[in-house]
Amino acid sequence: MTKLAKILLGLSIVCTVVGAAINLDWVHLGDITGFYAILPLGAVFFGLFLIVLILEDKGMTNPEDQHLSAPASEGPAKHLPPHPVGSQH
Repeated sequence: MTKLAKILLGLSIVCTVVGAAINLDWVHLGDITGFYAILPLGAVFFGLFLIVLILEDKGMTNPEDQHLSAPASEGPAKHLPPHPVGSQH
């Protein structure tokens, strides 16, 4: 798990717990309605966490990192003899 995934998971857990405490009236805030958006924000962070986690598994990382870890492809031209110009099959 990357640092971004860990941050998103942590924000998701914190926002869900705090939002549940506010929505279940464990914490009385009065008429401050903006705090009721914390629970859905936890769901949004969890969704972003899942997206990042899936993209990590698919190899959708930084392109600069990919060329360092992947070996260079030799391609089919190294294994086949050169094709004569103008010949047809």
